[in-house]
Amino acid sequence: MGPDDLPAYRLLTGPDDSVFCRRVSQALALGYPSTVRPQPLSQRTRDRRPGHPLAGRRRRRRLNRAQERRMPVTLKITEEPDLACLMDYVRAFHATETFALDDEMRKAALRPLLGINPLGRIWLIHAGATPVGYLALCFGYTIEFAGRDAFVDELFIAPEQRGRGYGKAALRLMLAEAARLGVRAVHLEVARDNPRALGLYRAAGFAAREKYTLMSARTDTA
Repeated sequence: MGPDDLPAYRLLTGPDDSVFCRRVSQALALGYPSTVRPQPLSQRTRDRRPGHPLAGRRRRRRLNRAQERRMPVTLKITEEPDLACLMDYVRAFHATETFALDDEMRKAALRPLLGINPLGRIWLIHAGATPVGYLALCFGYTIEFAGRDAFVDELFIAPEQRGRGYGKAALRLMLAEAARLGVRAVHLEVARDNPRALGLYRAAGFAAREKYTLMSARTDTA
């Protein structure tokens, strides 16, 4: 028998972490010889150990994801005092689309959509208390759907806020609000070579109408 009538030996196995070290210390305190060999840690386990540079990064990522899940997405009707914040997002979106508008033209186009009006709605998208983008919806009328319809004219999420589900949540909130306003159908246009946007709109409930092609004609040019 071993010390104090304990078994002659004990076999300890496990990852080389704090729990394993405590078990070894307890065995040594009982009088067992130090013939125990720790099991090598896998690369993933090593990366999780306190002090490893990846461990803190992963913890921060998990905390960020948890915080994002707790932050509700809301739509705030844009008023005149919000115009400066809205303009920052609109300017950034137009730069990606190469729209030929200067700031005065943008303001002139946006102001009729501010507040409650018969032309549509323009909302700032908020995650918690933080604005993360905007969505503009313009009203129309359709015989096909026997009533009011609407067009998602612009949707923009700030680049640093993307990939967190804000766009999909905003679209779903917009559809619910459109239904409350008596809108029978909501339409949008999206580039065929933009799979990320296509996936977003499908996830929010939009379906492609492959039979049709969107066409436009300017009436303000000679």
